Amino acid sequence: MNTQRERIEFVRKKRGLSYPKMAKLIGAVKGDALRKAIKADSVKEYYITLISNKLNVNEDWILTGNGEWENVDGSSVDLNERMYLEKNGVKIYLKEITQYLDKNEKELKEKEEHYRLWWADKINSGMFNFFKEHGIEVKVNSKKED
Repeated sequence: MNTQRERIEFVRKKRGLSYPKMAKLIGAVKGDALRKAIKADSVKEYYITLISNKLNVNEDWILTGNGEWENVDGSSVDLNERMYLEKNGVKIYLKEITQYLDKNEKELKEKEEHYRLWWADKINSGMFNFFKEHGIEVKVNSKKED
C-alpha cells in the first residue's frame, strides 16, 4: 500500500464498513462525499484525523505507511487537541475554545443573543461555504423558538 487512499481503503474493508457506515461512524460527511474525498489525490488531514481517532487506527501509518496500522495500545489523540480554526495564519484550537467557553459561561449566557447574531453573521460571511464543502446542511430558523 503506497498511498493514503490505499491505506484508508484497507482500514475500511478490514473493519467491514461501507462508505455510508464509515461516514456515520467518524461523524463526517455523507458516504458519497467521503468516498470522493478518499479517492482524491491527497486526503485532507481532517478526514485522516477522524478516521484515526474513531476507528482506532495509527494516524502516522495512514500518513506515511510507517508502523502498525492499528493503535495496539488503544490510545488516540483527543480531537480537541488536533482540530482548529484558522484565519490569516492564526490558529485557534478547539481545546482553547472549549476552555474559554467553560471559563466564561456566565458572561456568555448573558450575551447569548449577541453571540447568536455574531455567529449568524459569520455563517453568512464564509462559514456556510465551509459547512457546504463538507456536506453539512445548515438550516436557519426564521422564527424565535419559545
